[in-house]
Amino acid sequence: MAGLEYVRKVDGPPRGPTIGLKSPPVDVTWPQVLGLWREIDQTRDFDSAWVFDHFDPRFDRTTGAMEAFTLLAALAAQTSRISLGALVLGATHRHPALVAKMSANLDQISGGRFILAIGAGWHEAEHRMYGWPLPAVGRRIAFLEESVIALKGMLAHPSGFTLRTSSLQLTNATCLPPPLTHGGPPVWVAAGGARGIGIAACLADVWVSISPPGPESLEEFRSRRRLLEQHLERCERDSGPGMAVQVPLGQHKTGEVFEHCLGLIDENVGHLIFAPDAFPTGKEIARLISEVVRPLRGHFGRQR
Repeated sequence: MAGLEYVRKVDGPPRGPTIGLKSPPVDVTWPQVLGLWREIDQTRDFDSAWVFDHFDPRFDRTTGAMEAFTLLAALAAQTSRISLGALVLGATHRHPALVAKMSANLDQISGGRFILAIGAGWHEAEHRMYGWPLPAVGRRIAFLEESVIALKGMLAHPSGFTLRTSSLQLTNATCLPPPLTHGGPPVWVAAGGARGIGIAACLADVWVSISPPGPESLEEFRSRRRLLEQHLERCERDSGPGMAVQVPLGQHKTGEVFEHCLGLIDENVGHLIFAPDAFPTGKEIARLISEVVRPLRGHFGRQR
């Protein structure tokens, strides 16, 4: 069986996960977002920074949300160290050929720091507001698989890639100028159901899940991870995808968050991304760093 890329190696001391912070770009200004990301980039507490891919998720018709790709391009040009991306891009929001083109540009702008994370899409009200089709779940998952194949194909073969599916007709589609990263930026696939996890098992560089702090949530993650391993039985690949988990912070105490992260790391999660409900304040970030991030670093003796 193709094995998962474990974070803990039996032939050496354990190493911890990468740690990221998600900053939902809603009800904020560009200077606020830029200031936060510059601070994250200049300090060394976080390895990655993320936005979300929504447009007006609260429908309050006052401030809305900043669009993910244009925001990431601006932030990529203003940072130099952190990896960056959107958790996660909705496959139904943009044609995958356009996503491939934009991803190649972002990979160039960021100097190879861009991560292409994608999911099936779900926000029914947003789709209805903009007149975008939102197929039934089964068809949506099938389109996610087609999209991932198209993205990886165009980014790995920028001189021309052809694909024929029920939804996509690519004919020698180019992705030039090519991405800076050979083969294209890493593709992370978010999935929680059996079919989506199967797509991640066979196609993704990293599988993305979500797990709020709590024992029931941790057990649910273990169940999904076992499902991932089962799907690997049929995948023709040398090793399985890495694993990333988005950890919603909500109103959870920092001690609960820390213990939950240790449990996820015991399950060989390689990437943790902390996700506050809203754009985080400086005080909230400082507390997260002092009570969760640095203790996790210290637990594994990692220096960055």
